[in-house]
Amino acid sequence: MKIEHWTHENVKPNGTFLYEDGAVNTKIGITMSHPVKGGCSIDNCHCSDGHWMCISFGYDKDNMKVSGVTVWFDNHLEMMTLLGLNLN
Repeated sequence: MKIEHWTHENVKPNGTFLYEDGAVNTKIGITMSHPVKGGCSIDNCHCSDGHWMCISFGYDKDNMKVSGVTVWFDNHLEMMTLLGLNLN
């Protein structure tokens, strides 16, 4: 398991970036990769390979930033075990 802290700067309240393409979730919460094989579940897509859980700390309107952590897991079972989910 690997834990990575991240921060996106120059983020508008709607989640889009001020100076570049793309967007980020500005809400406090968790986003997870659920498919057993990992990734986003679109064949041959590598936008989010592996098994991960992203926790956003929400939007900092004073500094136009969004930060959080991403936890990368070795496999689906490790992710489900950490979350306390029964796979049976």
